[in-house]
Amino acid sequence: MKISEYLLQEFQTRLSAKSVLVVYDAERRYESIFDQLESTECRAIKATESTIQSRLDAEASLRELAKATPSYRNLAIYVPRPSPEFDDPEARQLEPFAYFSSIGQQFPMGDGDSYKSLCRKAKPAHVVEIDKLIKTPIAEGAMATSTLLGN
Repeated sequence: MKISEYLLQEFQTRLSAKSVLVVYDAERRYESIFDQLESTECRAIKATESTIQSRLDAEASLRELAKATPSYRNLAIYVPRPSPEFDDPEARQLEPFAYFSSIGQQFPMGDGDSYKSLCRKAKPAHVVEIDKLIKTPIAEGAMATSTLLGN
């Protein structure tokens, strides 16, 4: 299984469990995977252009989910910035999408959701290669990410 397939499956599993998933991704590693979530079963919203409009869209989508017969079963929100600290109430109050993650799930959530950890889970037989690729300097990070997601 490719790492990108593993990550997509991971997102889908979380959506199945809680119906709402907020993906925080400051490094934009997961954006192309997130894009694959959009379907007749999942409304996917990206806060890449306008945070305000995305928040309004997410609120409308959540209202749709609450209907007796919603037109989709899941809501996924992509936020291209670091996730707020889960234990920091002030940081969560300032984050426009924290409310949605409190209803559903936030990604990443803890050390087990680090990029390195997820890649290692997806390809346990290739741990040494993954560790080498992830240790590359920032300038080479995009290539390492592309290499890992393509495998």
